[in-house]
Amino acid sequence: MSNERTKLDLKAAAREASQSCACLKVRQASRMITKTYEEALRPTGLKATQYTMLSAATLADGAVSLTDLAEALGMDRSTFSRNLGPLERQGLVELTDDGYGRARSVKLTEAGAKLYAQAVPLWQSAQRDLRTALGEEGWQAFHTQMSSAANYA
Repeated sequence: MSNERTKLDLKAAAREASQSCACLKVRQASRMITKTYEEALRPTGLKATQYTMLSAATLADGAVSLTDLAEALGMDRSTFSRNLGPLERQGLVELTDDGYGRARSVKLTEAGAKLYAQAVPLWQSAQRDLRTALGEEGWQAFHTQMSSAANYA
Protein backbone atom coordinates (compact mmCIF):
# COMPACT_ATOMS: atom_id res chain seq x y z
CA MET A 1 0.00 0.00 0.00
CA SER A 2 2.79 2.39 0.91
CA ASN A 3 4.56 1.75 -2.42
CA GLU A 4 1.35 2.47 -4.35
CA ARG A 5 0.79 5.70 -2.42
CA THR A 6 4.37 6.79 -3.12
CA LYS A 7 3.84 6.31 -6.87
CA LEU A 8 0.70 8.43 -6.75
CA ASP A 9 2.49 11.15 -4.78
CA LEU A 10 5.41 11.11 -7.20
CA LYS A 11 3.11 11.47 -10.20
CA ALA A 12 1.33 14.37 -8.52
CA ALA A 13 4.66 16.00 -7.73
CA ALA A 14 5.85 15.50 -11.32
CA ARG A 15 2.63 17.03 -12.66
CA GLU A 16 2.98 20.00 -10.35
CA ALA A 17 6.62 20.47 -11.37
CA SER A 18 5.81 20.33 -15.07
CA GLN A 19 3.01 22.86 -14.68
CA SER A 20 4.22 25.36 -12.11
CA CYS A 21 7.94 24.98 -11.35
CA ALA A 22 9.47 28.47 -11.48
CA CYS A 23 12.92 27.08 -12.27
CA LEU A 24 11.57 25.08 -15.22
CA LYS A 25 9.68 28.08 -16.62
CA VAL A 26 12.68 30.41 -16.30
CA ARG A 27 14.98 27.87 -17.94
CA GLN A 28 12.53 27.26 -20.79
CA ALA A 29 12.19 31.00 -21.37
CA SER A 30 15.95 31.47 -21.07
CA ARG A 31 16.68 28.82 -23.69
CA MET A 32 14.22 30.35 -26.16
CA ILE A 33 15.35 33.92 -25.55
CA THR A 34 19.01 32.93 -25.76
CA LYS A 35 18.32 31.13 -29.04
CA THR A 36 16.74 34.32 -30.46
CA TYR A 37 19.73 36.47 -29.52
CA GLU A 38 22.30 33.90 -30.65
CA GLU A 39 20.63 33.53 -34.05
CA ALA A 40 20.73 37.31 -34.43
CA LEU A 41 24.39 37.47 -33.37
CA ARG A 42 25.47 34.50 -35.52
CA PRO A 43 27.10 36.67 -38.26
CA THR A 44 29.55 37.97 -35.64
CA GLY A 45 30.36 34.56 -34.17
CA LEU A 46 29.44 35.82 -30.70
CA LYS A 47 27.30 33.91 -28.21
CA ALA A 48 24.76 35.89 -26.18
CA THR A 49 26.92 35.58 -23.05
CA GLN A 50 29.94 36.89 -24.94
CA TYR A 51 27.93 39.85 -26.19
CA THR A 52 26.96 40.76 -22.62
CA MET A 53 30.58 40.41 -21.52
CA LEU A 54 31.73 42.74 -24.29
CA SER A 55 28.95 45.15 -23.30
CA ALA A 56 30.17 45.16 -19.70
CA ALA A 57 33.78 45.66 -20.82
CA THR A 58 32.65 48.54 -23.05
CA LEU A 59 30.82 50.18 -20.16
CA ALA A 60 33.92 49.85 -17.97
CA ASP A 61 35.76 52.22 -20.37
CA GLY A 62 39.19 50.86 -19.50
CA ALA A 63 40.56 48.06 -17.36
CA VAL A 64 38.19 46.69 -14.73
CA SER A 65 38.69 43.81 -12.33
CA LEU A 66 37.39 40.38 -13.32
CA THR A 67 35.57 40.16 -10.00
CA ASP A 68 33.75 43.48 -10.51
CA LEU A 69 32.77 42.56 -14.07
CA ALA A 70 31.57 39.10 -13.00
CA GLU A 71 29.47 40.60 -10.20
CA ALA A 72 27.97 43.17 -12.57
CA LEU A 73 26.79 40.30 -14.79
CA GLY A 74 25.58 38.13 -11.90
CA MET A 75 28.21 35.46 -12.56
CA ASP A 76 30.70 33.83 -10.21
CA ARG A 77 34.30 34.66 -11.03
CA SER A 78 35.34 31.17 -12.15
CA THR A 79 32.45 30.88 -14.63
CA PHE A 80 33.15 34.40 -15.85
CA SER A 81 36.85 33.63 -16.33
CA ARG A 82 36.05 30.41 -18.22
CA ASN A 83 33.66 32.29 -20.54
CA LEU A 84 36.19 35.08 -20.99
CA GLY A 85 38.83 32.67 -22.34
CA PRO A 86 37.52 32.51 -25.93
CA LEU A 87 37.22 36.32 -26.06
CA GLU A 88 40.83 36.65 -24.93
CA ARG A 89 42.06 34.01 -27.42
CA GLN A 90 40.28 35.87 -30.23
CA GLY A 91 41.99 39.10 -29.18
CA LEU A 92 38.70 40.80 -28.26
CA VAL A 93 39.70 41.46 -24.65
CA GLU A 94 43.01 41.74 -22.91
CA LEU A 95 43.73 40.46 -19.39
CA THR A 96 46.21 42.35 -17.25
CA ASP A 97 47.65 41.86 -13.77
CA ASP A 98 47.41 44.55 -11.15
CA GLY A 99 51.17 44.42 -10.64
CA TYR A 100 50.99 42.34 -7.48
CA GLY A 101 49.98 39.13 -9.23
CA ARG A 102 46.71 38.81 -7.34
CA ALA A 103 43.96 40.76 -9.09
CA ARG A 104 43.37 40.55 -12.81
CA SER A 105 41.65 43.11 -14.96
CA VAL A 106 39.96 42.92 -18.33
CA LYS A 107 40.05 45.54 -21.04
CA LEU A 108 38.29 45.68 -24.40
CA THR A 109 40.75 45.67 -27.31
CA GLU A 110 40.38 47.61 -30.54
CA ALA A 111 39.31 44.38 -32.29
CA GLY A 112 36.79 43.76 -29.50
CA ALA A 113 35.33 47.24 -29.89
CA LYS A 114 35.08 46.75 -33.65
CA LEU A 115 33.27 43.41 -33.34
CA TYR A 116 31.02 44.81 -30.62
CA ALA A 117 30.08 47.69 -32.93
CA GLN A 118 29.10 45.14 -35.61
CA ALA A 119 27.06 43.14 -33.07
CA VAL A 120 25.07 46.04 -31.60
CA PRO A 121 22.57 46.45 -34.47
CA LEU A 122 22.05 42.67 -34.57
CA TRP A 123 21.38 42.62 -30.83
CA GLN A 124 19.06 45.62 -31.18
CA SER A 125 17.07 43.75 -33.81
CA ALA A 126 16.63 40.72 -31.52
CA GLN A 127 15.70 43.08 -28.68
CA ARG A 128 13.04 44.77 -30.84
CA ASP A 129 11.63 41.40 -31.95
CA LEU A 130 11.29 40.19 -28.36
CA ARG A 131 9.80 43.49 -27.23
CA THR A 132 7.26 43.34 -30.08
CA ALA A 133 6.38 39.72 -29.27
CA LEU A 134 5.74 40.57 -25.60
CA GLY A 135 4.03 43.91 -26.21
CA GLU A 136 4.97 47.02 -24.24
CA GLU A 137 3.03 46.01 -21.11
CA GLY A 138 4.42 42.46 -21.24
CA TRP A 139 7.93 43.80 -21.80
CA GLN A 140 7.72 46.04 -18.73
CA ALA A 141 6.20 43.25 -16.63
CA PHE A 142 8.89 40.83 -17.81
CA HIS A 143 11.68 43.17 -16.71
CA THR A 144 10.01 43.88 -13.38
CA GLN A 145 9.52 40.18 -12.66
CA MET A 146 13.05 39.20 -13.77
CA SER A 147 14.59 41.96 -11.65
CA SER A 148 12.53 40.85 -8.69
CA ALA A 149 13.54 37.22 -9.20
CA ALA A 150 17.22 38.14 -9.59
CA ASN A 151 17.12 40.09 -6.33
CA TYR A 152 15.44 37.18 -4.56
CA ALA A 153 18.59 35.10 -4.79
